[in-house]
Amino acid sequence: MKKSNLFLKKLIVALIVLSIVSCGKNGVTGIDSSKCEAKAKALADATTLYTSSPTKPNCEALKKVLQDYVNDGSSCGVSSTDLSAARTMIENLTCQ
Repeated sequence: MKKSNLFLKKLIVALIVLSIVSCGKNGVTGIDSSKCEAKAKALADATTLYTSSPTKPNCEALKKVLQDYVNDGSSCGVSSTDLSAARTMIENLTCQ
């Protein structure tokens, strides 16, 4: 379980970084950077909470935040590859 949590944390942190970087790209129009940053922060907070305390409620909260990330990702300039990775994480995250 510990190895799985470490992998999950690394993957989510990578997605957060990509999300934040995408929000700051020059020449991209229609991006609400404050909304994107808030989504990235929520994802970071949920990830930190779940990896430090992998309880069922924290897992379910992380899944919800990941789903929000997927739902709003394209409006933040997140690539389809990163969105697909987030969807896979949601599917593979088992809350017990």
